[in-house]
Amino acid sequence: MAETDKKLVACFTLQHNEEYYLPIWTKWYSEDIPNEDIYILAHNSNDNMKKMLKRAEKDKYNVEYLTTDVIFDHDWLNEIVHAKQRELLEKYKYVIFTDCDELIAPKDISLKAFMEQATEPAYRCDGWELVHHEMYDSIGFCKTSISSIPLTYVHGYHTATPEFPINKQIVLYHIHKIDYDKAWQRNQALAQEKWDAFAVEQGLGVQNRISDEEEFKKLFYGHKPYKPVPQEILDRIYS
Repeated sequence: MAETDKKLVACFTLQHNEEYYLPIWTKWYSEDIPNEDIYILAHNSNDNMKKMLKRAEKDKYNVEYLTTDVIFDHDWLNEIVHAKQRELLEKYKYVIFTDCDELIAPKDISLKAFMEQATEPAYRCDGWELVHHEMYDSIGFCKTSISSIPLTYVHGYHTATPEFPINKQIVLYHIHKIDYDKAWQRNQALAQEKWDAFAVEQGLGVQNRISDEEEFKKLFYGHKPYKPVPQEILDRIYS
């Protein structure tokens, strides 16, 4: 497809039974991107998630149902993400890819307006980790989440090649720790599932397998947040 015929931007996520975060993610991005340009890739979904996804389809989101033998097979996850990004770049000028607990917000401008003005081949976000209503800066979440070119991600998508400088004008809020009870419930559920053996051996995603609550608390509160989350961000998350 010729560049002039492409739509401006698509957004997609790859998720597994994220019943708490997915509704926040879809609401956040649909404020700036039409539902028909938002893609949810869901693997090994439970019954509750399947019901949620069916509702999303009725709301015109694009839903793809995937199956794999184990969870957190990072090679498989990367293959899916790389293929989907390349597929969407055939139809869109830019593709946004995030986990569904990651919310992108440019400073002083809407995401829609930012994308309309975008000229760079890709944008690496300024990452911040939320813990309830406070936050701290996190280099681990300075992700290249917006791109007009194919990227190659490492396991976990925290870094990618080609590498781009951090753009302080576009923030990525990682909301995994915004609710202690929800995060703890998620860990308990994931700890019971069948994990990829290589991921376990290499310690990949180990933070998602913690089933001892005292150890989980150390992880959850292990960093000292030092500034409040902007109220307008909280309002958008909780509205």
